[in-house]
Amino acid sequence: MEKVQKEKKTNKTKKVSSPEKHTIFIDDCIPDPPRFEDFQEPLEVSSGSKSLKTELDILQESISCCSSDINNDPGHVCDVHSKGEIMVASAPVLDEGFSEFSQSPRFSVPLQPCLEKSDLFQVLISEGITVLSEWNKRSQSLKEKHSPHLTLFQQVDDIVTQFVYSQSNIEIHELFKLIQKYRQSRTILTATLREYSIVQSNIENLRQSIWLVKKINVVEEGACLDGNIVRSTLEYPLAEYDLAKEKELKSMLIKAQEIVKEKISLQQNACELLRVKIEHYFNSVIGGIGEIPGAVEELKLCISVIFSFLRHLISDEHFFGTLRHWLSQLISILIEADGHRHYIFILNHLLRCPPGIAKWASNFLQIPKIQDDLSFEENILFLATLYSPIAHRDLFLDELRKTLEASKEDNWTFLDSEGEEEENDSKIVFTISANDLSLFTDQVDVHSMTYFLFCRKESQLGVDKVGEIFKRTGSLLKVFKSGLSMYCSERYRHFSKKVLRILKVVLQSLTDFWQEFLSTSQASSTLFSAQLQEEFDTLFLAFCSAMKESGCKGAWQIMATLSFCCLSYDCIWRLYADLHDICHIVRDESVFLGNPYFWSKFEDYLSSLNEAEIFSFLATLTGIAMSRSIRGDDFLKLVAWELCEVGFVCSSTRETASKGARDLLCTLTSRFPHILSFLLDRTHNVKSALGKLSLILWKSLPVHLWCPTYDDMGILNQWLGSHSLNSLESHLARVIIESLDFSNPHHLDRQKQTALGIIVIEACLKQSPEFITSSGVLGDSVRQMSSLASSVLQSQLSPVQVFQKWTWEFLGRLMLHLMDQSPENVSFTLANLSEALSVLPTYEQEASYDGIRRAVEANQPQAAYFVLISSSVGHNVPEFCTTGLGLLSRICSNGQPDQAVDLLHKILPMFFQCPDSLYSNLEYISLMSQILMEETGYIKFAKNMIVTQQLDLHIKRLGAAIEDHLINFKRYNLTTPLQIVSLWLETLFCLPKWNTNKNVLFIADVITRAAFFCETSRRYILNLFEDLIKNQKEQPEDRTLPRLLRIVGSMGSKTLAHPLIPLPTLPEFPWLSWFALKSYSNMEISTESDLWHSFLRNFSSGKFRTAELAFKV
Repeated sequence: MEKVQKEKKTNKTKKVSSPEKHTIFIDDCIPDPPRFEDFQEPLEVSSGSKSLKTELDILQESISCCSSDINNDPGHVCDVHSKGEIMVASAPVLDEGFSEFSQSPRFSVPLQPCLEKSDLFQVLISEGITVLSEWNKRSQSLKEKHSPHLTLFQQVDDIVTQFVYSQSNIEIHELFKLIQKYRQSRTILTATLREYSIVQSNIENLRQSIWLVKKINVVEEGACLDGNIVRSTLEYPLAEYDLAKEKELKSMLIKAQEIVKEKISLQQNACELLRVKIEHYFNSVIGGIGEIPGAVEELKLCISVIFSFLRHLISDEHFFGTLRHWLSQLISILIEADGHRHYIFILNHLLRCPPGIAKWASNFLQIPKIQDDLSFEENILFLATLYSPIAHRDLFLDELRKTLEASKEDNWTFLDSEGEEEENDSKIVFTISANDLSLFTDQVDVHSMTYFLFCRKESQLGVDKVGEIFKRTGSLLKVFKSGLSMYCSERYRHFSKKVLRILKVVLQSLTDFWQEFLSTSQASSTLFSAQLQEEFDTLFLAFCSAMKESGCKGAWQIMATLSFCCLSYDCIWRLYADLHDICHIVRDESVFLGNPYFWSKFEDYLSSLNEAEIFSFLATLTGIAMSRSIRGDDFLKLVAWELCEVGFVCSSTRETASKGARDLLCTLTSRFPHILSFLLDRTHNVKSALGKLSLILWKSLPVHLWCPTYDDMGILNQWLGSHSLNSLESHLARVIIESLDFSNPHHLDRQKQTALGIIVIEACLKQSPEFITSSGVLGDSVRQMSSLASSVLQSQLSPVQVFQKWTWEFLGRLMLHLMDQSPENVSFTLANLSEALSVLPTYEQEASYDGIRRAVEANQPQAAYFVLISSSVGHNVPEFCTTGLGLLSRICSNGQPDQAVDLLHKILPMFFQCPDSLYSNLEYISLMSQILMEETGYIKFAKNMIVTQQLDLHIKRLGAAIEDHLINFKRYNLTTPLQIVSLWLETLFCLPKWNTNKNVLFIADVITRAAFFCETSRRYILNLFEDLIKNQKEQPEDRTLPRLLRIVGSMGSKTLAHPLIPLPTLPEFPWLSWFALKSYSNMEISTESDLWHSFLRNFSSGKFRTAELAFKV
């Protein structure tokens, strides 16, 4: 703390620079030792000696304060500055590792929300009431058993009483008189030196002014021979000697000589003589240690005498440095001579010294290292002494108080270590500083203490040993709790944080120890394990209670980092009650549930906290809920309910707690995903209060880990089907459904995916009942263009279009088709097809498909898609040929060729064993013609106005699907991809004008590319092309292959495009071209045709640049 002069009685502390003002540092009342070797420096004159006599009511002794010989001490000057600048110490007491929290009000009311809103809380808390009622019956006896020894603080009181009594007559000690004389001599010497300094300053001033230098100007004129007048000016200095100042200077020199010879020399000799006497006295006392009884006590009296002078305001830095030197020497000898609690004696002195002494005297506290039970008890005794009330501190500092009260300059402001003005600055000097307490606490090795307590071998972990460890931990807790309760004001906030961090280390070590003990064989075999668990729970609750009741701003933040994994289920409910201050009414269930004021009180409490404090409080609850000892869902739901209430429902805390509550709910539901069902029901009940925050919440929650129940699906069905597409409920249902993980059967099995699909299809039928039902080429093209425009112009879609687009995306994520499973499941299904088909629902007979059948009759393409992936229609070959192809054609006709391609990718593997049933089906050929149809004329021009692309997206997706079939042919229990190649090529060659359709040629090129590296497939394709050549010879009017060759050779030509259509770059088909040329050359060579020899002659002649020109000749 600093004592700073206040200007003009303002609240702000300003920097003052005045040589006449004193500079006082309250936090640094005792400065570092100076080197007083140059006596020419001006020093402050001390006010004289002061004595202390303590009066004890207990021992019926009296204390009187001896008046000093010199009473003009202006203040305690610990550091001298030439300009008198005011300095503010800003060194922090503790590191700023934790956020600042404001002290929050406490209240004790029953935990109950507004009952008129919901009875949910009563259901959640009912189990907790039963647990807490049983706990209260056992808690009192355990508290009494593990309460720390009351004799510890009684022992501290006895030691303090003896110490105060030993200091009562210290002023009559011989050493006190010697040091008092030494101090007086030093005071006189300091005054003389100051006088000498003044004389020296006057001498210097006279020396500089004894000669007065003036400038003289002399002007002379004269006439030259030519008659002109010449004027000359001469300037020179003239020094005048001042005789009056000479006399004054002589007198000053004589006075200085007299001061040096007659005063300073004598006074210095007197001071040195007294110092030698004092040190001789020290040597006599030290020499008697070990030989003379009571020598150690005499040494302690010498130390007490020095401390008594350190409690005064000392302006003589040399005297102060000498005292520190003597004190350091005597304490080092005391430590060597008396190893029994000398640190308690020193601590009692330091606790009764002005603030700031710990900066240089804390190393005097040499506490024994913890190695055995005795050293542990000594450390506990040290902490108990440190955190006990400092008895008679005001009497020990009475001289300091009198000096400050007698000071003429009474306009002082006291600042703390952060530069803030203290509220009650009149008594700040007489209270110990937080920095001193922190430095004294640092002398105890907490790591060694926890290591001694909890690091035990398994052979040392008997039941009695564990109980003893719990007892010692309780004693340690009682000591720290005493310190927190005593130093709970705002000025000790940094010290409180330090103690809380120590408590956290001890509690974490205790938890680790108990967890290790539970894993040993003794814990499983002992009959007292349940009793020891209750004792551990009681200790844990006591630690948490001490942290919470400390009033420290960082208490909640520290509690949020604790581990609650070893607490029993009963203790968790008790801890929840403690955190909400409802412990005193848990015995009466009717009072507990019937009080309607809790939630309003709790809202007021939370609204008084800042964002960091609320987050720490909620994080503590979340940490408790995530502990491994949780059984059942009641406590989890209760914590989730409170997080939802605080973060989203309560209007007074929503702004500050929503982000933290959302993150904590994500953490909680990531470990317990089934709690999302509770949150969904809670959202359904309070959706009006949540508003758009519900969307933010559910977008952040880990819904992909959730397995919704059928009750949850009922809520989603109500939101989708009973509310408008622009409503919050509809948007929220879509957000939740699209976040589900359909790829994991453990989260969503086939039945639940089917139920979700039915919900979405029925909602789609309700929200958008009208569909385009016209047929024909023009109608199909218009629907395709509408679908393409919808995919490009996202921002201009109507709510119905957005919902239908979302429905298609949802259906595409469903994994209901048997071929849309893992490779192992696909192989097993194809190997046991009859068994797999038996579990599929029948489209015409399934009762749950009533809504689906109505949607199919209404020409809804989404319903047709769902029927094909979920029922036997998309799996049974005869049923697909009779019913499924019509549904698939309907999907394609409604402008959804991409979805039709996805269905082909899933359904066609069922036909790999019987491909002729497909390409011999005219309806299938018509469907493929519709999919692979190439737009020409104005229809294509209109599509290119929307988006320019070489190939339609569904054509590329079809090529990718076929390539996936060919690459992963083993998945379908095939040895080679030949059957897949045969199915697709036979299908393509059955299409009309396949050799002029670029879409067909692109698919054929994909097939030939994938089949090129398979010998059997390559041979099959070559034979297929050779058959086409033979057919050409038998039917001369069929010029299929030459036309194909012309198409292949002219793909880069721009003459094939319609003049009204933009001319995009056409792709090439090298793999298809190679197979066509290879098969034609094989036929020509084998038949020795003139065409081949003619082509070789034309091409080798060099007259034709391309093979196409050589063929055309």
